[in-house]
Amino acid sequence: MKNSRQPFAEIVTFPRAAPATCWDANGVLQTAALDAPRFDHDPATGRAHLVEESATNLTV
Repeated sequence: MKNSRQPFAEIVTFPRAAPATCWDANGVLQTAALDAPRFDHDPATGRAHLVEESATNLTV
């Protein structure tokens, strides 16, 4: 029987027109690529939290 699980990135999309920043598990500021999810890490627990949220840039 074939495993029917799909990778997270194939199920959910994260459209973003520009790179964005987030903190990794070591407390280092990282840049997330275009259309890639961002995860911040809690420095006390090391747990990851999804940063993405819906937003509209009104300064076009």
